[in-house]
Amino acid sequence: MFNIEPDSNLKLNEYDILNQIGKGSEGVIYTVRWKRNNKNYAMKKSEIQSLNDLNARRQEIITLRNYINSTRSDGILKTFGCLCLPNKVGFFDFYEVMELAERDWENEIGRRQQSHLFYNEYELMEILKRLVRIFSSLQTNHITHRDIKPQNIMFVNGVLNICDFGDAKILKKKGIIVQRIRGSELFMSPIVFRAYHAGM
Repeated sequence: MFNIEPDSNLKLNEYDILNQIGKGSEGVIYTVRWKRNNKNYAMKKSEIQSLNDLNARRQEIITLRNYINSTRSDGILKTFGCLCLPNKVGFFDFYEVMELAERDWENEIGRRQQSHLFYNEYELMEILKRLVRIFSSLQTNHITHRDIKPQNIMFVNGVLNICDFGDAKILKKKGIIVQRIRGSELFMSPIVFRAYHAGM
């Protein structure tokens, strides 16, 4: 009974909000407790302003869930369920229940710096190998993240996982692909950064 996990049928009244753990341009993240198994999860609440964006967000979650199930990947932060409700200003409040991570990599780097526990060469190589495996698998399955940065790399039980696929793109066509440049400027490659400021 207590080994169950939430499924895609998200019901807000089954969750108790414990505290806010993050806030960004795309929404607010809370620690919540699911009443049915008394375990803690992360719940992200964001505002979506059009049906097209809503359908794209739902499709992204379905695609990632199918990817995780088909590849048995352990490198993607799991999303268990989502729910959309109209809000008072004519848009939609979108809720997602996800695995609860201990911290993101930016916070981990800051924690280590304060404690003078700097990474050694072996640790950095292991992190690099894991990230390359995760992103290589995504690319093989035609999924591009488009916003890679330390804040989107999370620790779950001490293991690195990728999260926040809000800018992700599913690439289905072969040949030359033209798409909008997305991501955080500070973490763009020089080529992408120049293209972004050139208005591409």
